[in-house]
Amino acid sequence: MLQEVGFNGGVPITEEFFSEKITGGHNEYLCGILFPNWDIERARQFFQDKETMYRRLVSEKVEPVKGLDRLRQWIEKQGLRRAAVTNASRLNVELILSKLKLTDFFEILLLGEECA
Repeated sequence: MLQEVGFNGGVPITEEFFSEKITGGHNEYLCGILFPNWDIERARQFFQDKETMYRRLVSEKVEPVKGLDRLRQWIEKQGLRRAAVTNASRLNVELILSKLKLTDFFEILLLGEECA
């Protein structure tokens, strides 16, 4: 999507750039980092479109890795407490957990967007 809008002169970003500048960043923050010269509404729309694409790809392609169910069962059998902490949006978290059959696995979900 970044290439399509001409970011970085249309040259693909590197893994290093992605890790340093994008990973874990909230979309509102990334608007200013990636598109400082864009109108804020245009940048927000880009990120809304990105989230739509992400959820479509997750719905179509994400599957639990081999052994996940066995690990989940072992953890439950051990009586271990479980929490998930993420900067992902609630919609994305719920979708991923559903796709991985972990909807009821975590006792606590701590989402960055819901923290002060």
